[in-house]
Amino acid sequence: MTRFYQLNSTFFGLTYSYKVHFEKELYYCVKHLGVSYEEAYRLPIQKRRFLLNNLLEENEKKQEAYDEARANSGGKNTLSGDKLKSYISNNGNPT
Repeated sequence: MTRFYQLNSTFFGLTYSYKVHFEKELYYCVKHLGVSYEEAYRLPIQKRRFLLNNLLEENEKKQEAYDEARANSGGKNTLSGDKLKSYISNNGNPT
């Protein structure tokens, strides 16, 4: 799709690529931070990026902890077959 008034100069506004990134930031703010579109739109750039960077760091730490726990478990905590059936029939109490 071609845009109208394709200007090479950004003097009159933001570039198309910046607008795409801006809309993605707004989407992440609305979806993951729970703010309204209007609030995210009006947030100063530094504050919006600070919040998104903190969210990213938090999710990376959670993922690292999950990966570490999974690697250290070595399948010890997995239940399958008869063990799983007895676990469910005992309402989560180990036998």
